[in-house]
Amino acid sequence: MIKGEDMMSMLVVQEMLGLELLGLIPEDAEVIRSTNRGYQLVLNQPPTLAGLAIEQAALRGGWLRGTA
Repeated sequence: MIKGEDMMSMLVVQEMLGLELLGLIPEDAEVIRSTNRGYQLVLNQPPTLAGLAIEQAALRGGWLRGTA
């Protein structure tokens, strides 16, 4: 979507907010399914691209156990 100019780039969003973003979460229907069903997307097997992106953002933010 970014390449097709249907959404703002990460850089544009960072500049607008004045904050460094931890990552970009790709659009994924599994995000809605996991939310509606009450299960954690990052524990999906096989993992989804959105789940992996959320996990990476959590690592960068220091929100996963064993990180600071």
